[in-house]
Amino acid sequence: MKTNTEKITRVNVPAPAMRSAIVRIGGTAPLVMLRFGSEARQVIRAVVTVLNVPDVGPMTVRAYHSLPSDRVNGLGYRPIEEISQAPTMVQELAQSLKRELARLSEKYRHVDSLAHAIRDAIAQVEEVAA
Repeated sequence: MKTNTEKITRVNVPAPAMRSAIVRIGGTAPLVMLRFGSEARQVIRAVVTVLNVPDVGPMTVRAYHSLPSDRVNGLGYRPIEEISQAPTMVQELAQSLKRELARLSEKYRHVDSLAHAIRDAIAQVEEVAA
């Protein structure tokens, strides 16, 4: 059985009133069409890739991320490789992470050890986002 090893280069999922998503591999005919926003997002978020992270080694990570600016502009998900090569996109992803950590900090503020760990993580993200 032959497998297609081509990489999915772009996934467009219009936001927020998405009704369907078409996934294409390298500009070919549609690979799959998904109905309803949550189904498409679940499938896209399930796709992973392995990145070689300096000082860490290989890591399995989500292959696609939707940056806040993409959602505002009605664009879809970007490959993590594209984001990691563009300092402004890394900064935007870091700001998004900082907001998520702030929500977690509020949620677990009553557990001192967790609250302290989350504050430390926020400080580290602020260094990247600066």
